[in-house]
This record gives sequence, C-alpha cells and structure tokens, in this order.
Amino acid sequence: MTELLPLWNDTPTRQIVLDFVNAVTTPGSLDFVPPEERIAVFDNDGTLWCEKPMYIQFDYFLRSLAEQAQNDASLREQQPWQAAWNKDFGWLGGAITKHYQGDDSDFRILIRGILTLSKDQPVEKIEAAAKHFVEQEHHPLMDVPYQECIYQPMLELLHYLEINGFINYIVSGGGRDFMRGFAHDLYGIPRERIIGSTVAYRYMEDERGITIVQQPELDVIDDGPGKVIQIWNVIG
Repeated sequence: MTELLPLWNDTPTRQIVLDFVNAVTTPGSLDFVPPEERIAVFDNDGTLWCEKPMYIQFDYFLRSLAEQAQNDASLREQQPWQAAWNKDFGWLGGAITKHYQGDDSDFRILIRGILTLSKDQPVEKIEAAAKHFVEQEHHPLMDVPYQECIYQPMLELLHYLEINGFINYIVSGGGRDFMRGFAHDLYGIPRERIIGSTVAYRYMEDERGITIVQQPELDVIDDGPGKVIQIWNVIG
C-alpha cells in the first residue's frame, strides 16, 4: 500500500495527479500556484458517487412524481407521471437520450412535471428531504443506502487536495438545493461551495417568520458549457 492515495491503483493516472499537486504546491516551481488560487471543482454524478442505473436525484424526482400520482389518479394518464407511476424507465430514459441527441420534445415534458415539485417548497424542506433520501433510500441494484454509494478513492482525492491547500467545490448538473442537503456529511464540502442547477425563488414573510421558497420555473441549468459560466459567476 502506498502512502499517498492508497486506494488508487499504482497507474500513470495516479502518478499524474501526484506530480501535478507536487508541481503546483512547491515554491519555486514554474507551475507553483499560490494557496489562495488553488481551486478544484468536481462533478457529482458518476464522479463522486454512482450515477447508474439512474441519477440518484432522478430517482428522488420519480418517487415524488409517483406520490403525486398516488394522490391524484388523473395524473396517471399524463406524462411524466404516467411513466413514474408505471415505472416505465424506457420512456424516462428515452427522454434523456433524445435530449442529448438534440430532440427535447419529451425532455420538456419531463422537466415540466419535475418543476411542479418545486412550487412553494421552502429551501430548508428540500435540503432536509435530500438528506433523508440519501441516508434512508437504497440503490436499486446494490441494495445499500445511497450514502454508501460514494467512490472512496475520490474521497481520498478530495482530502489529499484539501491538505495541500486546495478549496474543493462541487459543480454539478444536479439541483443545488438538493445537494446542499448532504454534501457536507458525505464529502466534507460545505454548502456554500455547491454549484448546481437552480429554479426560481420567492421571498415569503408571514407570522411564522421569513423563508425562501422554490418556484416551478427553471433559473440555471448547470450542465455542459453552463458549468464554466457558473464557475465564473460563483467563484470568480
């Protein structure tokens, strides 16, 4: 077992990581980066935790849509509630596949349904629901809680970068409010370093106090080139 990144196989990839970190943290090196400029950004799905057989947040959305259909039988004849209710993963997966092939017809229907889940939802409630979901719900194939579906070598890398002066961020297409519910517990990354997709928000004030609630409108889709823009917007 090697001392640094012990869960990583001793491959050229591992050596590239070690050489890079050594170069940017060694004073006098041509590649030296001052500590205040050491920023590392990580995707979440498929990078820090599993994304197969489906995105974990997508599973959360489908269960929530199925619950809406449970409470309102008329929704069972409409997409995407029909697919969620019938567990028609073919339609759901096809909507995503067609989206990446340039056809957004079913994807827009899917997103429109998912957005109904956001109407007047307090952000604190979303975070609490996400935390509960990843702690209690199980991966459909491995039958372990989602919180155990973390790539341990990547946790090692996060820690290795941190002790070498890097500030780690998550930059994901997943929902920012959802990821804020578990990122610190799972990865040790604080909520203010979570960059993700967002919906619109509304300020509410009543006799119980002040809260921010989600609205069923997209604000930012943090995917593809949009990630680069969001890194600039948030980190600068």
